[in-house]
Amino acid sequence: MASIIDPGLAKSLIQEFRTQNAAAGGPALKTKDDAHLHGYFIDRQSLETILSNPKVAGIHLYLAKHHECVGHKENKFTLVFTGSEPNPKFDKTSADAGKTEANKGIAPYIHRGDMYEFVPTCPPTCGGGDPGTGGG
Repeated sequence: MASIIDPGLAKSLIQEFRTQNAAAGGPALKTKDDAHLHGYFIDRQSLETILSNPKVAGIHLYLAKHHECVGHKENKFTLVFTGSEPNPKFDKTSADAGKTEANKGIAPYIHRGDMYEFVPTCPPTCGGGDPGTGGG
């Protein structure tokens, strides 16, 4: 399960990614508008629709080529996301006991249902109080 982290640590980690992403020789992940990518915004309605399925345990996020940039060499990406359910073939008891061989090659969660895309990028859709800059 994800953990809440200190806001100062979050700001530091985000800023380090941004510095490395923009550096010469860095990955140079970009928005479709050619700005250095900082993140994405996922709307509440999409999340609530996915999470309204009682079988869904969480959400898988996948980096994917931006649909308007398919076939281009630039590093312009988007997110594709979907709800994920526990995999009935995954042996949670063995995993909790540290027995990794029991689940070799078996994912603990499998995605089901609709796949979502067309998420706005940051920039320009950055949140007020952006933890990477401290600004609004």
